[in-house]
Amino acid sequence: MRAIYTWSGGALQKSGAVSEPHLRAWEYEITSDAAWTASNDEDETVRLWRTRRPDLAPPELWVGDREA
Repeated sequence: MRAIYTWSGGALQKSGAVSEPHLRAWEYEITSDAAWTASNDEDETVRLWRTRRPDLAPPELWVGDREA
């Protein structure tokens, strides 16, 4: 599982999780090399992912780099 984040109050906040197979099935890909650090216990690196299938899933997700 990977953590999903949302922007809240100018910072990334953990808001859920998604499995690696779901990311692939919904055709998500990392949008760029840009990365942000979420201020949580692990200081996780977070990247913006976009799907080629917005009919199946949200168009964009902020996804943590670490699998839990």
